[in-house]
Amino acid sequence: MNGVQIWNPARLSRARREAGLSQEGLARKLTTILGREAQPVRTRNIVRWERPRESNGAHAPHTSFIGAIAEATGKDVAFFLSEDEEEDHLSRLRRVRAELVRQGHDDLADDLFVIAESFSSERV
Repeated sequence: MNGVQIWNPARLSRARREAGLSQEGLARKLTTILGREAQPVRTRNIVRWERPRESNGAHAPHTSFIGAIAEATGKDVAFFLSEDEEEDHLSRLRRVRAELVRQGHDDLADDLFVIAESFSSERV
């Protein structure tokens, strides 16, 4: 990718969930952080920013929003920028694993964890 950093929508979704925020909650928090002079951030903005690239492309937020997103979620700005597609795959695996556990398929979730670990040094 020639070292070009790109918006990583999976990381926004991950950071939002780790911060305990819904999409609506993140929109409200961003509106507060950005202040009265800025246009309110709408839930639909968050939905578009989290949309995976393969489903009609991710819409990256304007650069002026990324600092506020980092502040709202407690992450570093660099966390949201990626040149590594592996993170998107790991995020999908984490979601599938969590859904399997939710549905009571802990054994399948454990198998998924073992397989994912064999492909990545990052902890799933």
